[in-house]
Amino acid sequence: MMTKDIANPPNLRFDPSTIAFVVDPLRPVLAHGRDLLAGARVAPHAHPRAQLLWAAEGLLQLGTDGSVWLVPPGFGIWIPGGTRHEMQVVSRPGMGARTRNLYVDPSCPVRPDARGCEVLPVAPLLREVILRMVDEQDSDRLAHLAAVALDEIARAAPAPL
Repeated sequence: MMTKDIANPPNLRFDPSTIAFVVDPLRPVLAHGRDLLAGARVAPHAHPRAQLLWAAEGLLQLGTDGSVWLVPPGFGIWIPGGTRHEMQVVSRPGMGARTRNLYVDPSCPVRPDARGCEVLPVAPLLREVILRMVDEQDSDRLAHLAAVALDEIARAAPAPL
């Protein structure tokens, strides 16, 4: 739904999460989630951590230098560390998107054979691990969940999209 309040339009431009820039091998996987309106954009950026950007709901468009991917609900996109990228919610107005992200420390070579970004199906186990990691505070539980997440990401076959 479009806002009619021109004086206070919704914020549709976002900076990337600061945890994407944290380099800490003792915390190999960090999680972050955002709910975004249709048309929302994350400014072009690159960070040292690799990222699994999951479209829990909504349709996302990810652009890198020279390539564009559409990420439908239920899929994620693997973004190797250091890759300059930007993201936009391309869901129809009123729909928006729920994004959940895992940021993987450079010390963890999860998908070393990947040649750039890859769209990956997010299997039910990985989906539940991501959801738990976004809300979990206990460092021991996070370490266990991170190990499962890394294994699931490493084993995921790229989607033929």
